[in-house]
Amino acid sequence: MCPELYEAKFGRRDFLYRLMLWLERRTFRAPTYRLRPRLVRQIAIARGRMPPERVFVVRSGPSLARMQRLPPDARLKYGRRHLVGYVGVIGAQEGIDSLLRSVHHIVFKLGRRDIHFGLVGSGTSLEPMRTLAMELGVAEL
Repeated sequence: MCPELYEAKFGRRDFLYRLMLWLERRTFRAPTYRLRPRLVRQIAIARGRMPPERVFVVRSGPSLARMQRLPPDARLKYGRRHLVGYVGVIGAQEGIDSLLRSVHHIVFKLGRRDIHFGLVGSGTSLEPMRTLAMELGVAEL
């Protein structure tokens, strides 16, 4: 997904974008089988021209053996009925700006005051997203 990430981060389809597409096509020609996350499977089939029976979906995530299920902590909801959380990188390609605009819509257009939104992370877009959250009036929700 390098071409998509490049476009999302830099907003252009220039020489480097086309070079990444070319390199991607070359990598799809070499293997007998591809193991891909679910979202990338369609790219391997469509753009990479890989036969669907040679592209397998693999799960990416934490080891379930290391995970421990804990009882809910109501304090995280700050007195609200629902909790929506995001934990991850806050960069240009993650779409945090769309998430913040969605929060604004949910709270101010739909009038939902029973949801607490918690975002945890850091990255190159942290400060611009803090500024956007303040401009939208969702920084302290």
